[in-house]
Amino acid sequence: MNALIPVTKIELELTEACNLQCKFCYNSCEPTYCEKAYDIIDRLESDGVFELVLTGGEPSNHPNFFNILNYACKHIPRVMVQSNGVNFGTMENFERLISEPVACVNFSLHGPKSVHERLTQVSGSFDLTVQAIKWCIGAKIRVASNLVLTAWNSDRDNLEKLMSLHSELGMREMTVTRFIPCGCGQEALELKVSRLKFIEALDNLVNISKKTDVQFLLANAMPRCELEERHESLCNRCSFGVDKFYIDIKGNILTCGMSRIKLGNVFNGGLLSELALSEIRDSYLERNHIPLECRQCKYLDICGGGCRAVSVANCNKIDGYDSLEL
Repeated sequence: MNALIPVTKIELELTEACNLQCKFCYNSCEPTYCEKAYDIIDRLESDGVFELVLTGGEPSNHPNFFNILNYACKHIPRVMVQSNGVNFGTMENFERLISEPVACVNFSLHGPKSVHERLTQVSGSFDLTVQAIKWCIGAKIRVASNLVLTAWNSDRDNLEKLMSLHSELGMREMTVTRFIPCGCGQEALELKVSRLKFIEALDNLVNISKKTDVQFLLANAMPRCELEERHESLCNRCSFGVDKFYIDIKGNILTCGMSRIKLGNVFNGGLLSELALSEIRDSYLERNHIPLECRQCKYLDICGGGCRAVSVANCNKIDGYDSLEL
């Protein structure tokens, strides 16, 4: 049954290595690389995948990144790059990036310089990322940013400075990702944001967005019952595990990069064949990965019960609650 459901988007992990040391990182940050990226792309093309996001770690740390990017753009209709932006703050790398028909780049930007570099733990990372953004905008490349919302950057002053910077640079899109204590970030519990502070941050983001004309969206599904009525339009259902998936450096098919729940391996029989055999995929399609109480909730179609990666991080199971208080 599930083989008939098309896969629209794949995030392909090219490496777990990174040139930053972000305290919140969901990955392992180990210096390992995907050795069969071309084979994976071939299999994704044959299974009709429409959109491919090259990610990591830092994907451009892969020694064959630009060759892989070129190959992906020739075989997948829509290719995006998710990066911290640092490597593209040099002209040589930037020119190689824009020589390919990349649909969009998403660079990490977590606050003004002092806050950003406190989180990335690498001096100079802010300036290189901002330089890459300037060049992308100048070259008319679609560029967005990703902010990981933590206790260190969620206050109004930081958000106002960050969104004002976006406006000054001419960048109008940003995503906001909730900090989830997994991977390297599982020890950084001091970064967790309380429910009260998270709601306050959402209000500030909405108000600042109106002033700066910078649009933002929440990258993670949010449980509607945890938010106020005024935030309902910000909620969205996550379709990872249904029509979107993450493939790690070894070809393992995961529900998403944060939950790391394995569904199969693309080298066993291909993406769609592996998904058709996956009991976990079946549970997603039948909504059994959502807590029973959520399945009976009037808000289910709005939020889908929230983020399953949060459930895995907090209680080590996909059908647990997503609560901002955990």
